[in-house]
Amino acid sequence: MLWGSAKDERRISAYAMQPEAETMLAAVAAAESAGWPWQGWWLLAPMSALRGDKAWRYASIATAGSWLGAVAAFLMGYLLWALFGHLGMPRVYADLSRWAESYDVIVWLAAGASPLPFGLFALVGGYLGTSVGQFVVATLIARGARMFFVAWMVWRHGPQAVAWMRRGLYVVSIFAALGLMLTLSLLKYVATYGG
Repeated sequence: MLWGSAKDERRISAYAMQPEAETMLAAVAAAESAGWPWQGWWLLAPMSALRGDKAWRYASIATAGSWLGAVAAFLMGYLLWALFGHLGMPRVYADLSRWAESYDVIVWLAAGASPLPFGLFALVGGYLGTSVGQFVVATLIARGARMFFVAWMVWRHGPQAVAWMRRGLYVVSIFAALGLMLTLSLLKYVATYGG
């Protein structure tokens, strides 16, 4: 069981039925992207199962919340840089910044699609001063793809999709993120160095 117990499962399903569930969904998705370990899709999936006619609305709310949380984490990272600089390690900082500048879009897309704590990636990206524009667009795409995939699965397959996601979404997400990162890295290599 993904949430640890049947009691946790019942509690999450009870949240999904509350009148303020949409607000809670946005808050959970934002908190997740800012570093909180509770995944937004944990609430999105049962909400979509209960009200399939609103699945796309719920996915939009989760995407917006997730995106706002990620932007907040990115800005916190930028603020940390402003306050603490490179912490006396200019060479390490320079090396990391160069790497991040080369692969930031790939990292944003892969991390946004994975179950890894996205807030950590956003915080480090802000700290390293990566491109804000690329971060904003890639985060919106990656987090939106993840949330709309969950909504689509529940809309298409009904409540049984929620049970499948509890068991398999992490594994699928990790392999999808690794595949995406490998594919984009290969494309970048070919574009940079030729066939």
